[in-house]
Amino acid sequence: MPRRRFLLLVALVLAGAVASLIALTASLRSISQALPLESLHRQRDFAALLLDIHRLDRALSVAHLAPSPESLDGVRFAFDLVLLRVRDNTTLYPHDEAEVGAFHRRIEAELHRLEPLLADGAPPPGRALLAQHGAQWEQLRDEARAMTDQVFQDAVERAITQRDHLLALRLHLFAGITLVAVGALALLASLVRQQRAYAQLQSVGQEMRAMAFNDPLTGLANRRLLTDRLQQALAASGRNGQWGAVLFLDLDHFKTLNDTQGHDVGDQLLQQVARRLVEAARAGDTVARLGGDEFVVMLETLGASDAEAALHAEALAERVREQIARPYAIPRLAHGYHISPSIGVALFQGDAEPVDALLKQADMALYQAKDAGRNAIRFFNPAMQAAVEQRIQTETALRQAIAAHELQLHYQPQVDAQGRVVGAEALLRWQPPQGPLVLPAGFIDVAEDSGLIAPIGRWVLETACAQLRAWGTQAHTRHLQLSVNVSARQFRQPDFEPQVRQMLEHAGVPAGQLKIELTESVVLGDVADTKHKMQALRAHGVDFSLDDFGTGYASLTYLKQLPFTQIKIDRSFVTDIGRDESDEAICATIISLGRSLGLEVVAEGVETPVQRDFLCTRHRCGLMQGYLFGAAMPPEAFDQMLQAQAA
Repeated sequence: MPRRRFLLLVALVLAGAVASLIALTASLRSISQALPLESLHRQRDFAALLLDIHRLDRALSVAHLAPSPESLDGVRFAFDLVLLRVRDNTTLYPHDEAEVGAFHRRIEAELHRLEPLLADGAPPPGRALLAQHGAQWEQLRDEARAMTDQVFQDAVERAITQRDHLLALRLHLFAGITLVAVGALALLASLVRQQRAYAQLQSVGQEMRAMAFNDPLTGLANRRLLTDRLQQALAASGRNGQWGAVLFLDLDHFKTLNDTQGHDVGDQLLQQVARRLVEAARAGDTVARLGGDEFVVMLETLGASDAEAALHAEALAERVREQIARPYAIPRLAHGYHISPSIGVALFQGDAEPVDALLKQADMALYQAKDAGRNAIRFFNPAMQAAVEQRIQTETALRQAIAAHELQLHYQPQVDAQGRVVGAEALLRWQPPQGPLVLPAGFIDVAEDSGLIAPIGRWVLETACAQLRAWGTQAHTRHLQLSVNVSARQFRQPDFEPQVRQMLEHAGVPAGQLKIELTESVVLGDVADTKHKMQALRAHGVDFSLDDFGTGYASLTYLKQLPFTQIKIDRSFVTDIGRDESDEAICATIISLGRSLGLEVVAEGVETPVQRDFLCTRHRCGLMQGYLFGAAMPPEAFDQMLQAQAA
């Protein structure tokens, strides 16, 4: 009896083990059958067909917008790619679903309709006909995108099926362990095989994700991932109000390298270009390859205004252009290979424009760059492109102007209550060799942003000290005091204070004849540093004037803390004297305040006798300047004016 029980137990164990082995074998077979490799290949081939249809659609759009033999050649090239891809897919999947087969036949029919227009010797098609075909191919492109998504969904469903089989296998193994204790070793072996199958599933899942969202050659984001991130960026831009940009670029004459050296060399170059794009981009930017030699860089949070975003996008596009233009080390080429990019830039803010429209705008800008001679950067917005170019031209011209000594100082007289000239304000002017005189409003902002304000400011101070020295040699000018405007960037330089003392000593003029004008923006940055520098220069004898008084928010605090000797009433208050009682009250208050604090008061922008009488006669303003007493003029004219008054 025990033997019979033992044999029965052994039989049960063996039966359980066999059943477990059978279940395991069946599950593994199901997993193997469910592996979505074929589906992944189909997804890849349909994605390639979508790319070729998109290329043909874009080529038709270009030919429609700018008909030319070159654009028709582009249509023919894209036509051939679509034709080859359709034939390949038809050969690889002859028994595919009815919907897919019908779609292939539709593409072949549309190709048949388009082929006579592209035949050698055929007359150039009209723009209306190109637009008609473009609309058809745009519809086919959308259908191909939907079908590609369906193929991708099939691959995902295959993976889910495999997961379900794997879960069923796990249940069988756990049941076998519970029912067949003696078969633990067999179950353990099954568990090992299960883990291997699970690892295989993970590997296939990672491969599937990489094929779905990354370019296989470069590892960059592909069009699907780029589209997803662009949609997220547009939504985020609409929420936070920040501008972003899309850089669309391709490599100039890349086809020549492919044709002469082979696709393997071209692939090596594309991989190196991809690495350089990633290095040039900021952390968080998306770098994608759309196919061939076309790349896209998506930039976010470039600024709260389109002008600021354009400047940042221009700087990064220039960095990309310089990175790509560096020589490449390719083994099959004896010397470093050089290639340049053409870059189109499209700005975005909010989600008003769809992703496809944004990419098309950047693509159009890319073709503008190619039309400009390649190796260039162009913005989609012509007005913004012109603004960026104008700023760059101004900066370049300003650098040349500094080297060519085209900058000048003009002097506007400052008069006392009796109308006597007691000083002047030095005002910067730029006189190009050809062209009218340029006022500071035309270049100071560019000088500030580019850092050129520092050398310009140093030159202004040196020239002012030299002028004081020249005035000191003449009886009718040696009493004059000269006011000089100093920018925040120049004043913040660590060596500003010793620089001023050195200039005064070198010119040999009394420090009290130099007056430095500061605006409130200069003081706002670091009050302690400002106070230290001002006190050091005041101890040396230099005077300070608070310019544009009354336009800031904390001028009274600064008057109390800082050693100013003069305040200047902003011209915006002086202009409406005689017409606006509020401005008259403000001017009278400032004059009274300055007198109470022992500060000299200067009124700017005095242009009429009414303004002069109100300031000087009624309220005893100490000094005035404006067109009523003389405009800013070159030093020779200023000297002649003083000589005429002395006579």
